[in-house]
Amino acid sequence: LLGTIADRLRRRGIGAEVLLAVVAVLFISAQLVILLRLPIPPLLPWMLVAMVGAATVLSYAVVAEYFPTSLAARANGALNLLHFAWAFLVQSGIGVIVALWPAESGHYPLAAYQVAFGISVGFQLITLLWFGWPWLREFGRAFLAALERTQQSREEEMAFAFASVEGPIVDSHKEADW
Repeated sequence: LLGTIADRLRRRGIGAEVLLAVVAVLFISAQLVILLRLPIPPLLPWMLVAMVGAATVLSYAVVAEYFPTSLAARANGALNLLHFAWAFLVQSGIGVIVALWPAESGHYPLAAYQVAFGISVGFQLITLLWFGWPWLREFGRAFLAALERTQQSREEEMAFAFASVEGPIVDSHKEADW
């Protein structure tokens, strides 16, 4: 499904990076719903987590676009190593953080898991901002340029509205009855 969506978006000039960013936002949102225990049926965010789990394959397409064909396989191999290493580090880190709380009846408290996964979501948000920074910067520039154009057009309208007039606006006619 993601491959089909990415292919259709690419035909419209939208790269796989955009789809990957959208999927990341959906994943982070689902995790926040679970962490904050929002009043939503729990099956919905968990289904979303399961669906976006396959999105890591999009990262291979993104990396392949940034490297010449002769290096794409090496770059994707390095990315694959990063995927596995990061999965190991995240799971180990969550275990270390959860273990900071004392176990109660053989189970760790809910707060331990919320803190551990909250830290993970925080890192994901930071990474998403870093990933999207070029788009955010371009959006900011375009937004500021649009504001400047709007400001210039307002100034031109105001200059027209407050144009100084010398002499009478309407010439009086000697025979006019005022």
